[in-house]
Amino acid sequence: LQGYPMPEIIWNRGEQVLEVNPDKVAISEDRKQLTVLNVQIEDEDEYHVRLVNEFGEATSKAKLSVLGK
Repeated sequence: LQGYPMPEIIWNRGEQVLEVNPDKVAISEDRKQLTVLNVQIEDEDEYHVRLVNEFGEATSKAKLSVLGK
């Protein structure tokens, strides 16, 4: 994830903006990596990253699927 000027990096789960939550979500200090902790079936969803700077924005998304035992 890069750009000039350096973009703001925003992580979402669906429409909800994600922030660090020690029990569930870790975001690296540079905000380039999202880790879902202690994954459960209810964490299954679409996760998005949005990069925004004065010249525009770019987005990417991924679907997290959780398989049961």
